[in-house]
Amino acid sequence: MSDYSLDSRNIALLTEHFGFVPIELIDEVINAANELMYRGTKSFQEYLEQRRSRALQQQAEGIVEDDNDHVFARVSDHEIENGMAKLESLLESQIDINFDKYELYTLRNIFHIPSDLVVEGWIKLKHHEGIEFRKDASIEKQKLDEKVLEIKRDIQFELYLRRVLRLHLVRLKKLVKLQKAIAENIRFLSITKFDKDSEEVIKAKGILKSLSPLDQTLLFLIKQTKKSVIQLDKLATKINLDLQTKKFGPNDNDKFIDGRTVRILTKTGVVSSDSSNLSLEGGFDTTMETNTERQSPELDINFSLPSSPELETVHNLVEATTSQESLE
Repeated sequence: MSDYSLDSRNIALLTEHFGFVPIELIDEVINAANELMYRGTKSFQEYLEQRRSRALQQQAEGIVEDDNDHVFARVSDHEIENGMAKLESLLESQIDINFDKYELYTLRNIFHIPSDLVVEGWIKLKHHEGIEFRKDASIEKQKLDEKVLEIKRDIQFELYLRRVLRLHLVRLKKLVKLQKAIAENIRFLSITKFDKDSEEVIKAKGILKSLSPLDQTLLFLIKQTKKSVIQLDKLATKINLDLQTKKFGPNDNDKFIDGRTVRILTKTGVVSSDSSNLSLEGGFDTTMETNTERQSPELDINFSLPSSPELETVHNLVEATTSQESLE
């Protein structure tokens, strides 16, 4: 086969022009030659069989018209069939060899178009006029296909967006209708006063006037509500933290210091000796054990000094007493 048989552009061009593939024409010619050969061998076999039958008949009657009659009379039907089969095979091989040459000649000459003329667009059909045939046409085609897909996606998105907007439009129409109905029901609350207004209507109009402008008032209320929620969250966090802190009892050092403090305050007269509750201004009421030697493990003292002018005096007395005991 020639290089032409591998060029799909040439095959496509000739097929579109003739209406059939060129190789099909060559196959039809070869098939026609084989058909004629089969018909010839069949007729020749029939002739040989008839000639043998006639030779046998003349030999039986004793009539000899030709010397070849003796040859046909001696040939059997089986020999005729074998001979015709060999002749048919020989003719088939000769037809194949010679028509292969015919196929090559036809494809290389009759149906051959130089590929450069087709690729560069020098040879084209009438309905191909205006079409540019270039090597990068496939790349441009791929880009166009991608662009078509992108446009298709954009169209699908726009259709989806249109559907969503229609649904929102229906919803907004319902809201407008509802607001119109509400406005119709509260129209009597207009700020303008009429003589026929009742006392309740006049009172409601006064409240509405005090809230004007209503949108700014609502915005202010929303902001204040948000601030209140934030403050409540902070307060709840602080309360939870205090509750968690109370779970931890004082250690031995804390108990010793608190006991010494109570003892010093008792000596200075800030707290009476028979008092078991210590209450200072700005602090919490806390139960403490005055006997430091007992050091009960259940003792839970939470002492807080007051934030008052007497704080410095108490602090000085505590330091003086501590220094005196350390000297003793």
